This record gives sequence, C-alpha cells and structure tokens, in this order.
Amino acid sequence: MNPALSVILFTTLSGTGYGLWLWLGLRIALGPRAYDFEPIGWFFALLLGAVLTTIGIVASLWHLGKPLRVWRAFSQWRTSWLSREGVLAVATFIPAGALLLLLSDGTGPGRIDLGVRVVAGALVLLSLATIACTAMIYASLKPIPAWRHRLVLPGYLLFALLTGGLPMLLSTWPNAGGMDRGLPWLLVAIVVAALALKLAYWRDIDRSP
Repeated sequence: MNPALSVILFTTLSGTGYGLWLWLGLRIALGPRAYDFEPIGWFFALLLGAVLTTIGIVASLWHLGKPLRVWRAFSQWRTSWLSREGVLAVATFIPAGALLLLLSDGTGPGRIDLGVRVVAGALVLLSLATIACTAMIYASLKPIPAWRHRLVLPGYLLFALLTGGLPMLLSTWPNAGGMDRGLPWLLVAIVVAALALKLAYWRDIDRSP
C-alpha cells in the first residue's frame, strides 16, 4: 500500500501537534504551579503545537479533488468521522489560544487558578477527541482490512502521545521539577506499549486471510 505523501504528513504532523497539546493541557490542568519550568516552555509548546497541527491540516487538503469545497465536510458531523475530525480540529484552537492569552500575563512562579485549569482540561479533551476521530477515519474503512482493525485507534493514541511527548520533554528538561521529572519514564513506557501493540497488529494482519 502506498499512501499519498499528504496523508503521511497529515497523520504524522497533526498527531504530533495534538499529542503535544494533550501533554501540555495535562501538565497545566494537574500541575501545582504554572512555572515549574521556564515560561518559554509552555509558550514554545503552544506555538509548536499550532504550527504542526496547521501544517498537517493544510497537507490533508492536497489530496482533495476540490479543496475549495472543504467547508462542506464540516456539515456532515453526524455521520462522518472526517467531518467530526474537522470540527474538533478547529475547535481545539480555541482553548489553545485562550491558554496563550491567560498564561501570557504571568511573570514568575505562581499557582494556577481554576479558570486556567478548566481551559487546559478542555484542550486535553478536544485534542484527544481529534486524534480519535483521525484514527476512526481509517478504522471505519471496510474495504481495507488492515486499517479496519481494533488496534488502529489505540495505536494512533499511543503514537500521538509519544511524538507529542518528545517536544514537550525538550521544553521542560533539564530544568524540570516536580511532576515534569516523570515525563521521560512515561515516554519510555509508551514506547514499550507502542512496540507491543505494533507487533500484535502486524501478527494479526499477517494471519488474516
């Protein structure tokens, strides 16, 4: 199977971007302090996530026959995973932008207020939902058994967490403190889980008629 380059760029870059936002949202929603790491860390993570997701979304338009009609896809969210993904992908930019505004007023260490935590939680849920919809676009395709597999969805989630966690790690390390110090070990665990999942997936599709 030879997927289009635009599909590869879309799934890889957008998955990384939303995975990064997912980690950042968890860090802000659950962390005790706003600036356990340098302020440039969360700023870098927010902007990098926006760049990656935007490039991925733009790349997804390359293989459309009539990209100017892409707006019509948003109206089919009741029945189409592609439409749901589009709606959620755009909606995720709202809490990301709100976090950028809310956190840009901070000048030093301080506790995170409830409003910021709620916005960060919304970023986590929307990022997670967008990744899941991307996976379901492929998992719902009956003509391709290798994609319509029970491990496609968890595989997408694991790889988004892994690729999104790497730039998150760079933005918080080596000056990490508190909960940030556990991120490298979480990523190692995700690598092991992703490898086990891929091996099981390859074994399953090799055995399928």
